[in-house]
Amino acid sequence: MNPLILASGMKALEKINFNKVFAAVGSVLVVLMIVVVVKRYRKKNQKEVDDTIYLKTVSSTVNKSQLTYDLSWYDTKAIILAADLDASFGNNGGWLGCNQQGVYDTMKMMKTKSDVGQLITAFGTKELNASWLKKKTPMTLPFAITMLMTNGERRKVDSILKENGIHDSELNIGE
Repeated sequence: MNPLILASGMKALEKINFNKVFAAVGSVLVVLMIVVVVKRYRKKNQKEVDDTIYLKTVSSTVNKSQLTYDLSWYDTKAIILAADLDASFGNNGGWLGCNQQGVYDTMKMMKTKSDVGQLITAFGTKELNASWLKKKTPMTLPFAITMLMTNGERRKVDSILKENGIHDSELNIGE
């Protein structure tokens, strides 16, 4: 290497104030980290707000006089349904291991649109495994069915509800 080029490069390096460079780079990294954290917090908060609004809307459509069972039954079924949907990769044979038969059996018990609405309301938002990584994710019942069951399994849920005369509930996914 040419000694003159090396010497001029060394002089240029001497003029750089590395403390200021590191401080500037560090400041930029801190600002970027704050932006990422705030965006994630806002996104999570917005989903919680959206879920709350959704559940209040569903709850307001429930006609208590059309419920087939007493309210405690829906609470109990929601807990059982959450356990049926909670993915334990491959243990029960579903997309992510959910107990499809348990979901189907519960859906067969739905006789009115209000039954479905009350079940969704009782389910609320549950922390369920969303992947084989075992990461818990807050989910409403329709979201859990969408995320944790295959297309064929969701069509079967839809078919069961339609057989019971429920054609336009929050759980009907269409064709």
